[in-house]
Amino acid sequence: AITLVDEACVALDIFDDRADVLRQLARFIVERDH
Repeated sequence: AITLVDEACVALDIFDDRADVLRQLARFIVERDH
C-alpha cells in the first residue's frame, strides 16, 4: 500500500523537477536579455 508519506515524496519530486525547469528557463531568459 502507498502511504501518505510516499505520495508526498513523489509529489515533492515532481515539484522539484518543475522548479528545476523553471529555474533553467529563468536563467535562459536572463542570459538572453543581457
